[in-house]
Amino acid sequence: MVLVVLLYIIGMGKTEKSWEGSDQHKWSKKVKPRWGYISVNSRGYLYHHFKQLKYSKSLGHITKFKSERQIRTKVKKCDNEIGRLIGGRSSIDKTIGNGLDQFQKHNLTRLQNGRITRQTHDTYLTWIRFHERGIFKNHHDTPLVRFETESNLQSIRDFFWKYFKKRTQLKGQKGKRLTDRTILKEIGRLDMFFRFLVNENLMKTNPFDVIGDWLKSNVKSLTPLHDDQITKREMVQTYELWKRVRKGLVRRWDQTKFHRSRQKRVFLIQSLTGMRVSEVSRMEWGEVGFETPLVRDVRTIVLDGFTELEISSKGKTRTRTVPSKVSEILKYIRDELLEEFGSLPRWVHPSPHRHYNDPELTQPMTISSLIGGFISFQQSMGEEPPFLRTHQLRQFFITDLIERGVPDREVSIYVRHSSLNMTRYYLREDVLTTHNVLTDLEKSLLTIEDG
Repeated sequence: MVLVVLLYIIGMGKTEKSWEGSDQHKWSKKVKPRWGYISVNSRGYLYHHFKQLKYSKSLGHITKFKSERQIRTKVKKCDNEIGRLIGGRSSIDKTIGNGLDQFQKHNLTRLQNGRITRQTHDTYLTWIRFHERGIFKNHHDTPLVRFETESNLQSIRDFFWKYFKKRTQLKGQKGKRLTDRTILKEIGRLDMFFRFLVNENLMKTNPFDVIGDWLKSNVKSLTPLHDDQITKREMVQTYELWKRVRKGLVRRWDQTKFHRSRQKRVFLIQSLTGMRVSEVSRMEWGEVGFETPLVRDVRTIVLDGFTELEISSKGKTRTRTVPSKVSEILKYIRDELLEEFGSLPRWVHPSPHRHYNDPELTQPMTISSLIGGFISFQQSMGEEPPFLRTHQLRQFFITDLIERGVPDREVSIYVRHSSLNMTRYYLREDVLTTHNVLTDLEKSLLTIEDG
């Protein structure tokens, strides 16, 4: 009796595996569903799976199919059913992966139209790839409807909190815990991404409109080292460093004119005008009149008389009057370039490489070389880390003007910020003093006493 049972079990096992290598098995491997994947279990039953919705449906035993077309018909029905489950969004453009692709193309179009700078575009591209490898690593095929808060609020909160809770425990390149500002920037960029999806009608609602404040407060509670604490300790010293650097640049210009050191001339003009480093490095002589065949994100033209600059950035063009010191510097640079090249090249600060003394072959200096050169200059002054960044020349230029009593609205107009809020964002209030306020207060008190 036992022998009979064993023979029956063995025979049944062989029968169950008889479908392996069959035509039906080969057909099933050729069929690729739009949503999820298909598999055959150990008993020979064909299943259609879609993990993101925990969908799993049997299509029948594999030996029952008479043709590959029958399998495709069954799979197509499942694809349509999954499409209905995700709110009728059965097209492939309603997934996280394609949403990221669309956002990347959108930013490329904005760059080509001059709406954003190359640096901003590269920043967007970097964090898109960062999130592709991070939070969305295994969710490229996840339908966007899974991030609609109407029916999935708790799962969405759990999904993002699990990721950002782990981020609060990680360390950066310098071996220190990530600050809340770093993580809050990541949250802000995700918010921007989902807002784009809503604007493109790929989603109905932005989940960060609902969970954003809650997520930020939780991140702050788990991040012991806040940027505000760093600012109070170190920002005043950085402001003093900015003053020393600007004074050092002006003095060395007066002494040496930065002979054969065009990088330092970029830093000097930036410190005296508060311009972005890209706006200074890509200055062109208006009298040369070269037309650029490519779309450039930033372009600065030195107008006749050397007193005004025409700056094109982010799709807007504006004119800025420069200090007399900058006019003198531009005149000197022009005469020097004429002597060196014989005729005036296109760029005010041409790269010392790749032009072979031909003015038509000159190229502007790269931002990466300027960043390294700025650190080297501070080291030559005897300064020690942490060093100023090139953009802080603009940041503290704004702070210094307001410190000297210039109204923030006038500063905003001069540096051409898009709004007054942007100027206030740049302003480091913790380094400002109250000297002007106290002086005016003393004068008003004397007036009262005299009266």
